[in-house]
Amino acid sequence: MEAEEKALGLRQDELEAHFLAGRREAAEKALYLLNLFAGSMAGKDPRRQELIAAVLGDFERLGGE
Repeated sequence: MEAEEKALGLRQDELEAHFLAGRREAAEKALYLLNLFAGSMAGKDPRRQELIAAVLGDFERLGGE
């Protein structure tokens, strides 16, 4: 029973690490696309610039980076 619990704990640790890595990758992709949009003509609209700044702030706050 103890060995099974230890194996389950190790598996959960592996899955959590995998999910965290996937989140970081998704956030990096989203930031890349957001920055591309920010540089486009449509992204230069002041209202969109305000939204972009808000989203970048959210990413910073949520990511702690």
